[in-house]
Amino acid sequence: MKIRHTTVADVLGRIGILLLSVAGCTAPTQVQWSDHLAVDEPTAPLLQGGLDVYSERFVAWDGNVPRVTRRAVNV
Repeated sequence: MKIRHTTVADVLGRIGILLLSVAGCTAPTQVQWSDHLAVDEPTAPLLQGGLDVYSERFVAWDGNVPRVTRRAVNV
């Protein structure tokens, strides 16, 4: 007959398994529902870059001198 020696690691492992199995049998925590909680929404990144505005270009005559001008643009 062979005698088996139990080590501390074996005992701690068995206690850990026992605790995990008991913890799995407990009832889940009850959470109260509230419609008044804040909602986190993702924020859009700030837009960066330039704005190109094109307007109508035309030739205005100042006497006999042509001047290229552009129409004003409101943005």
